[in-house]
Amino acid sequence: MNWLISMDTFQRYVAAQLNEHAQQRFHDLFYKKALTLGLEWFESPRYFHLLQRCSKAMESGSVSNQLAQIQRFVTLTISCTSILWLFAVQSKLLSALLLCCGVGIVMLRISNSQELKQMDDRTDTFRRKAVYIKDLLVGRNAAAEIRIFALGQHFIDSWRERSVKLIMLISSISRRHVVRSIPLSLASAVVHGFIMIYLIREAAQNQITTGTMVAMLFAAHQYLEKIQMISWRVQGISRFFSELIHIPLFLQLEGEEVITAIKEAPERLERIQFRQVCFAYPGQQRHVITNLNLDICPGDRIAIVGENGAGKSTLTKLLLGLYKPTVGKITMNGIDVQELQPQEWRSRFGAVFQAFTRYSFSVKDNIGFGKIDRLGDRNAIIDAAHKSSAHHFIETLPDGYETLLGKEFNGGRDLSGGQWQQIAMARAIFRNAEIVVLDEPAAALDASSELEVYRQWLDRAHDKIVIMISHRLGAARLANKVIYLQEGKAVQIGTHDELIALGGPYADLYHLQAVWYQKQEGS
Repeated sequence: MNWLISMDTFQRYVAAQLNEHAQQRFHDLFYKKALTLGLEWFESPRYFHLLQRCSKAMESGSVSNQLAQIQRFVTLTISCTSILWLFAVQSKLLSALLLCCGVGIVMLRISNSQELKQMDDRTDTFRRKAVYIKDLLVGRNAAAEIRIFALGQHFIDSWRERSVKLIMLISSISRRHVVRSIPLSLASAVVHGFIMIYLIREAAQNQITTGTMVAMLFAAHQYLEKIQMISWRVQGISRFFSELIHIPLFLQLEGEEVITAIKEAPERLERIQFRQVCFAYPGQQRHVITNLNLDICPGDRIAIVGENGAGKSTLTKLLLGLYKPTVGKITMNGIDVQELQPQEWRSRFGAVFQAFTRYSFSVKDNIGFGKIDRLGDRNAIIDAAHKSSAHHFIETLPDGYETLLGKEFNGGRDLSGGQWQQIAMARAIFRNAEIVVLDEPAAALDASSELEVYRQWLDRAHDKIVIMISHRLGAARLANKVIYLQEGKAVQIGTHDELIALGGPYADLYHLQAVWYQKQEGS
């Protein structure tokens, strides 16, 4: 008995270890693949569909549980095969009846499993929406607005409505499965009854002994029970593999970046060119960027401006190599950047985005992430903080540069929006890249403060290329090249003074904004 307990403990230990190794391997492949995908995939419903299905396939304990089920399936199949052989010796008819009955039960379970998979596919978006609403209700990001606008009950009702519909759908399918199984259950009862009558008659005619009759009746009963257990395991294993198939689908997503460069990147940057560049998101026909031609040279101060939705941030992500052109190409010194190692290309850029990331790590790490291979260079990190005006408030934090930021973990310290912005700017300064992209990092500030942020960057940039993105045109006066975007097209390119003199959409919008600011100042 003690030996059996020890074996059971050992098996659980091996299963747990196997499951952990499988999970680790899966997540290793999973994370690496996610990092190689173009950024446009993160705006595609297909990505989130595969993400959820892969996560479901590799839920905690799923691998070890399915291996145990497969092991039990094999054991039960061997037992049922033995019983069929036993009956075949006595009567091939009885063996054939049991076999047909068993096959019917298993096929029914497989059919049920396929129907459940189809239901999962149809309701995937439905389920993800329910999870999204749940995250809104319990998460931090939407907490303030939900309370201010009294949205809580509305979201609860919306979540409940989806949950009730899902329960009704599952109940409907379950009822259909029960109704579908009734004829097969009756057939199984008939087969069992026929075998009983047949064996009793054989015993009455002294063709078999009473002991043999009892043993075969018991074996028939055991066979039908084991077939039921096999069918349930087949259904579970079938559903597991139907989810597991999403993993290779995720790993084979199109748009994977090359990890080996076709060409070596030139050491000196002489010119970046956009030639007839168009871009559309996966699965969409409409181009967000259309036939864009643009030259960027060392020392350029470029302002990319336009109204909201004009394609400014999309153009930036194309330049950074986060998106790939649908049509046309972007070149560096005449070499298509798609032929360069992606990280080699991106290493030339420093960027501050409007929606910059607030890492729940130390202040030192938040700044040092700008150049990960110099994360331990404390003096350079402090220097970057000085240049972004963040040093003065960092010194007031409980542990200075070692202070944990964010509220996700114990001991974390949150910052104001402006302080987080200074940390993000310090991160870009620490990178010390030859091209600096400022994608509306000061959009939350007033126009004069935004202008001051851009002016400070230009003062520090010296011989770097600086690209400023804004829907406000005041910063354009600091640039030596202004690109005015309208519906994804560069409709005007020139200096601020040239475009004002030329007239057209840039001048119209500039004068409109100037009048608005004058009214604000006079009010």
